[in-house]
Amino acid sequence: MGSGHVVRLPGGRYDVGPRSAALGRHLQRRAGPSPELAVILTRLHNRTHETSYLSGWYRGGLVLQHFLAGLHSLHVVHLDVGYTGHMHARASCKAVLAFLPGEQVATLFDGVELTPVTPRTITDFTELTRELDRVRRQGYAVDIEEFDEGVACVSAPFFDAGAAPLGAFTVSAPVTRFAARQVGLTSAVQEAASIATGLPRTGQLSVPAPAGDGEWAQPLSRRYRGSIAALSCR
Repeated sequence: MGSGHVVRLPGGRYDVGPRSAALGRHLQRRAGPSPELAVILTRLHNRTHETSYLSGWYRGGLVLQHFLAGLHSLHVVHLDVGYTGHMHARASCKAVLAFLPGEQVATLFDGVELTPVTPRTITDFTELTRELDRVRRQGYAVDIEEFDEGVACVSAPFFDAGAAPLGAFTVSAPVTRFAARQVGLTSAVQEAASIATGLPRTGQLSVPAPAGDGEWAQPLSRRYRGSIAALSCR
């Protein structure tokens, strides 16, 4: 308590102290994404103007590392930096789980109840595996009111040089707007994932050329040439 992170209230109760905000910022910086990935997230946000998320695979779970709020008001319940729960209900988690070995996914959910978050949440493991098969075939995951009623998300995974999933980029929107924009939002998260996946192979942030052109465009910024070690989830 002497540090100022916790204070004692009348009656013996405790609350966060005046220095707790600084501690929170420190923890967020330590668990946050690399500068390269933050640039890609900003690009995704600027393209879509919707709430955009970056999640990283870390110690057997997908951690929400950073997000940028959209221009339109949208609040996803309980979803904040550091969140790891309800892997069966989130598009970002399904995007990564689909590209893990089947036995690893089975171990993750062995004895774990797939709790319904909304009436549309997948609560049966066999159904979840079928959904992951579909995600793997199409290369992205969709969550239509599975995690939060009235909200839809699309997410695409990015990979390391050995084709193991490192994390995912996600965009969320109200279901009505999502239905009208799904094709464009899907393209945007896939582009973000492609840029992040290309980083370990090229050592720089390069934007894929438009459809029909097989060449890569110029790098986003020469500032991010060189080391790719920071790509790993921290």
